[in-house]
Order: sequence, then C-alpha cells, then structure tokens
Amino acid sequence: MRLCLKKHPRQFFQYSPNHQRVWPEGVLSNWSGYLQADAFSGYNALYEGDGAITEVACWAHARRKFVEAEKSFPKGALPALAHIGRLYRVEKEVREECVKLGIRLNDPGPDGDKAVKLRLERRREKILPLLDAFGK
Repeated sequence: MRLCLKKHPRQFFQYSPNHQRVWPEGVLSNWSGYLQADAFSGYNALYEGDGAITEVACWAHARRKFVEAEKSFPKGALPALAHIGRLYRVEKEVREECVKLGIRLNDPGPDGDKAVKLRLERRREKILPLLDAFGK
C-alpha cells in the first residue's frame, strides 16, 4: 500500500500472515488521506467508511486488464492501451524535465517539493485533458 501524505508520498509495508481485511483495517483505522493499494477486496471497507480514506487507483493494474482483454476484444483494448501509453509518456517527460532542471525527484527536502510541484503542474496541463478524453 502507498500512503500519500500532503507533501510527499511514503511507502509503507506491513506484513500480514494471511489475506484478511482485519490487517489493513487495523493498521489504517486512525489514518486519513489517499491510499494506493492493490485491488485486494479487504481494502473496500476502508474506502466505503466515513470518507477519511480515498482510493487512488493504479494505471498499471488498469493497463493489465486491457492487455488481457486484447486477446478477446482487440478493437476495444488497443485504443485504451494507446491512451494509457500517452499517460505514461507524460510521466516520463516530467522525469526527464526534472533531470534536465537538476531537480531530484525523491528528495525529502526542497528538491522534492519542486518535483511535486512540477509533476502536479504537468499532470494538470497534460494528463487531465487525456483523462477527460479517455472514455470518449
């Protein structure tokens, strides 16, 4: 699971002896924010609660489903895969822009703040229109 704090995302790993929902519920019971996790149904109750935790989906998981669908429905899957590829290209461009500007992406200090700001600007500028067009 990935916990997104206001300024910097953090990755948090918690071992659980089995795949039951009591583990994520116990760890995240007093936490609020954005949560990116796998598609394990044990997280669903966290998202359906009081709105303290917002699910943030993963394009890699979505892409995987379209790759699987390509075998049986290429006409529908291929445009979606191309669209997701455009999203990935924007992310790559942002990483390259940070390198070009000398901004360290994962720096917990001022460079990290600059990288977060730049990534947010580019996502609003380039990715939001792509997402708006995705289902059209």
